[in-house]
Amino acid sequence: MEAKSSSSQEGLSNLQRKVMRNTFLNNSNDLRLRDEFSSKQSLSDVSQASKSRPIETSGLSKVLGTQGVSFSQSLDHLLQTTKEMDLSHLPQTSEEAGAKLQDTLLRAEAGSIVVLPPLHLRISTLRICNPLTLKGSPGTILELTSGSIVVDFSSQSRESILGRPSDRVVICELSLLFGTDRRYLDSKAPMALFVVDTPNSFLEVRDCDIKSLSTELHNTSAESSGQCLVQDVCLWVNGFSSRRVTGETGFCSVFITSCNIAGFYEFVRGGSTCRVQVEKCHISDCGGNGMTLCNPSEAIVHQSVIERCQASAIDIRLSGEGPRPSRASRSGSLSTSKEINPRTIAITGNDLRATGAYGVTIWAEHQAAVPIAVAISKNKITNCRKEGLALRHLSLCDLNIISNDFSVNQGSGCWVQKVYKLYSESTITISLNRAFDSHAGYGIYLYDTAGVLDGNECFRNSCKC
Repeated sequence: MEAKSSSSQEGLSNLQRKVMRNTFLNNSNDLRLRDEFSSKQSLSDVSQASKSRPIETSGLSKVLGTQGVSFSQSLDHLLQTTKEMDLSHLPQTSEEAGAKLQDTLLRAEAGSIVVLPPLHLRISTLRICNPLTLKGSPGTILELTSGSIVVDFSSQSRESILGRPSDRVVICELSLLFGTDRRYLDSKAPMALFVVDTPNSFLEVRDCDIKSLSTELHNTSAESSGQCLVQDVCLWVNGFSSRRVTGETGFCSVFITSCNIAGFYEFVRGGSTCRVQVEKCHISDCGGNGMTLCNPSEAIVHQSVIERCQASAIDIRLSGEGPRPSRASRSGSLSTSKEINPRTIAITGNDLRATGAYGVTIWAEHQAAVPIAVAISKNKITNCRKEGLALRHLSLCDLNIISNDFSVNQGSGCWVQKVYKLYSESTITISLNRAFDSHAGYGIYLYDTAGVLDGNECFRNSCKC
């Protein structure tokens, strides 16, 4: 019989033989039988291999030593730290709830997830010293009455939290209110909702609605009546506090995404060791600047809306590091060796509108050589009382102003004054921008600056380009 079947398949190709074999077999497409067959086969193979060559467990234990124990311990630790902590039985009174929440956060292990109940919680202050997640439930409102949420990793060893992206405080899915009662607040402490002021601390805020209750004091009517503005800040990130941390090289990092922020005097105030990243946020009704940064290590603003600020939307002040550029270096470079990883300012894809001063201003009081790369692209900057974009008195690694729309600004659309190349291979590029309908300024204005201008459109401006 076998000879007959083999003789009938002599003139067939390999593909035809395979089709016939799979077609005429019973239950050829039954995956269940195939899984059982494969599992039985694999088990039989393993048993046969074990019989022919037994496993030497003593040699394996000698090779692993304590590594096997440490792996199991780290796995157990990981399973424990990712456990959710439900606070549904939180006391109803504000003082008891605040004390209970603070105690829970201090006792929580690194990596824990603390879930708040759907209540309106009024607390004075919170201090978070471990990387963890503070998460709200539908209807949770957390109100800070007289203090701040302080993120402080100074008690952690530097080696234990450096270089791991998971080591951060995450605050998400909350409605946050910042109160106006400042009678019990230390005058030296920052008047801020979030305070990140120690090296190597990392805060992430996402999917939150954040509001200051002092909005009515930020408007022009209160200013004209002589009332003192409440200069509260949503995010206070290292560099402006009275105390200085010496001998530390770490950074304070803040990442804000998908949040609605309104009513603060300033959204962010950051210092010289801060890294700030804002993405897909809506920021409105600031009594001063939207963002005030002084010599930041990194500043990234991406796909966000900043509107109705009494001053500028983004104000970044840079200071020089090293000697000021000489006359010879203005057309060339300060050095022939360019930094591999310079600091970064990237403002891309944003809508900045209706500000009392500039849309974006990056400047130094005196001519400063700053090893930083600046990229400003695909923004819409409109209805500013001064220039839409202004850069002054800087020598930079690179400057790219590409594909922006500057429209209906009181001053010029884009103003670049005394901006030079820091290195011989540095670039200054202004291309594919549109600047139009400037009431009392130019479309693009360059003063004592050389670079590549390509494909820009300037029209209907008060002053000629």
